[in-house]
Amino acid sequence: MVTSRDIARLAGVSQSTVSRVLQNRPEVSDEARARVQKVLDETGYTPNPAARAMRGTKTNAIGVVVGRLTNPFYPELLESIGLALHKAGKRMLLWSFVHGRFEEEAVYGIRDQIVDGLIFTTASYGSTALQDALERRAPIVLLNRSLDGVACDQLTSDHAQGAKAAVEHLVGLGHRRIGVLGGIPEVSTNRERRAGFLAELAERGVTVPERHLLTSDATHNAAYAEAVAMLSAPDRPTAILCANDLLAFGAIDAARDLGIRVPEDLSVVGYDDIAMSAWPAYSLTTVRQPLRVMADVAVSMLLRRLEEPDHPFESRRYSSELIVRGSTGPVPAGS
Repeated sequence: MVTSRDIARLAGVSQSTVSRVLQNRPEVSDEARARVQKVLDETGYTPNPAARAMRGTKTNAIGVVVGRLTNPFYPELLESIGLALHKAGKRMLLWSFVHGRFEEEAVYGIRDQIVDGLIFTTASYGSTALQDALERRAPIVLLNRSLDGVACDQLTSDHAQGAKAAVEHLVGLGHRRIGVLGGIPEVSTNRERRAGFLAELAERGVTVPERHLLTSDATHNAAYAEAVAMLSAPDRPTAILCANDLLAFGAIDAARDLGIRVPEDLSVVGYDDIAMSAWPAYSLTTVRQPLRVMADVAVSMLLRRLEEPDHPFESRRYSSELIVRGSTGPVPAGS
């Protein structure tokens, strides 16, 4: 493992200079700072959080990594995390999705002693920055994400259970021609929800043709466009399962603009139960996750990780609940 002593040797400076650079202190020349920073970037060095704590140099700040804030799910989740951190006497620093670099920049937050640890509410498969940080035992918790083979604390809801409840509801209403509007597959929640939808549909003898199995970016406009394509075909589905509520809103708006009534002609189910889901304009049937509980536990897990770096990693899944509202109804007559 690379140490600060190794960084000093490779950069040709003293160990105290390395320490000053890591603490972003001013009494370092630009030339020396550049040499140290170059070695830090090349080695991917991350200061040991346990050693930092022993030196009494905790920042008392926790970094939180989220997806696009244009998705209302993330502000709601942030509110819960912020309340939990406030109760614990911690400050919150935020990294939001910016051209795919959010994970790398957030990990540098630990290395540069900006934050003591990180809560990732979004993380993609194949993230080298995240994997490198975990190999260096950086204190990280995945919230609402689950990555196989990743050594860190993780907690999410039971997406298979939630997907099953959504399918049971639609099939119970008589729907057999059901479409699936999923999110990008690199995100674990999207993969698990889509897999859960398809597995439960297959269990009930319902096959989803490729033209009714679409993938959307996590924006209203993208979901709207995909839903228009799905609903413009002569054999359009009578119901659509969506990977999150924002996609469901896009599907409902697309249906309305095409003259398709919800729920008389088309039923739509979302996932997450964000506040907008209960608005009369959508009255969305959706799967609720216990976000407040999950946020509280995620903060507790990270604080314990900071105090006990060698504590065994935990993976938790929480039950979800189907919330039935006005966006779903019986299959249209003759369908």
